[in-house]
Amino acid sequence: MIEGGRISSKQLTLMMISQVIATAVIFLPGISAKEAHESAWISPIVATVLGIVIAAVVVNLTLRYPGKTIVQYAPDIVGRIPGKIIGLLYAWWFLHLAAIVIREFAEFLITAIMVETPLIVFIIAIIIVSTYAVNSGLEVVARTNEFLMPLVIGSIVMIVVLVSKDMKFTNLLPVLEKGWGPVLKGAYAPTSWMGETVAMAMLLPYLNKPQEGYKAVITALVIVGISIVISAAAGVAVFGAPELARMEFPVFSLARIIRIAMFLERIDAVVMALWVSGVYMKVTVIYYCGILSAAQALNLKRYQPILLPYAILLGVLTVLLYDNVIELVSSLGKVYPPYAISTFQFGIPLFLLIVSLIRGKKGTTAQAAGK
Repeated sequence: MIEGGRISSKQLTLMMISQVIATAVIFLPGISAKEAHESAWISPIVATVLGIVIAAVVVNLTLRYPGKTIVQYAPDIVGRIPGKIIGLLYAWWFLHLAAIVIREFAEFLITAIMVETPLIVFIIAIIIVSTYAVNSGLEVVARTNEFLMPLVIGSIVMIVVLVSKDMKFTNLLPVLEKGWGPVLKGAYAPTSWMGETVAMAMLLPYLNKPQEGYKAVITALVIVGISIVISAAAGVAVFGAPELARMEFPVFSLARIIRIAMFLERIDAVVMALWVSGVYMKVTVIYYCGILSAAQALNLKRYQPILLPYAILLGVLTVLLYDNVIELVSSLGKVYPPYAISTFQFGIPLFLLIVSLIRGKKGTTAQAAGK
């Protein structure tokens, strides 16, 4: 059996939150502000609704093929060879996504804090610790995330509360000055982040109560959506939309301006520690989904034998992806969304669901995910 572990609906909810929130709150407010300006906080609301649509497609598929991941039920729907191709495509996408997140993590650290440290140091460090966690199995990953993710969410709340005295709510006006067009453009990138919860297509089969899948994922998306809306609104209220749009890491900039009396300042160090924990969990969850999808696509009985080559490939890809942080942020706003949404997050799952409904095919076993 590749994976014999089981997770609760609470653990799945927190894993889906970790899939999005750790990097979304750092990058998305600035990206949305470039398009939606003062209405940047509305764009994540639209993205949350679209994310729920994507989630509904994936959960529906999993319930039709109980106990199977998308890599396993794709051949049942479209045939062995096309199904295998889809499985390998997802193995690639999770690898690519993990590389993007690791690069985000490394670029943030060397740009905002440790400017003299080589990029490769952070890349190697997070790959090593994530590889160790993935090797331990799904239940260990879920339990670790269950402890860390509430702290990450709490740090976001803390930042917003502590900067509230610096907010100028007039910066949020006028609302929808140029209509819904800029808001919808600003929602494009957040939707691609929300769509990363398609990772549940690899995790839902291990849920100990599959019927709670919808509730778990929708709860996660709502929590993430609220967090991004609050972060974006706080950024606009404090800095103003034009300044926010120029920032690469606006939420971290919010943390840096926190100063209460003479005893509470430099809180950004605490926020940094919690954020690093959140990114670590995000990378680990994506890493796990990637190694599991690769092993299932290759019909392996265990994924541990390919952990080392996978880790090396992940490191090489991370280094080669972008030349600098400016190229990274530009790609996250313009290149990544159409690539991710049209194919892996919505395109393939919707195609599989439509074909499954037309053919009237439906899975019969609830035990296949571990095989």
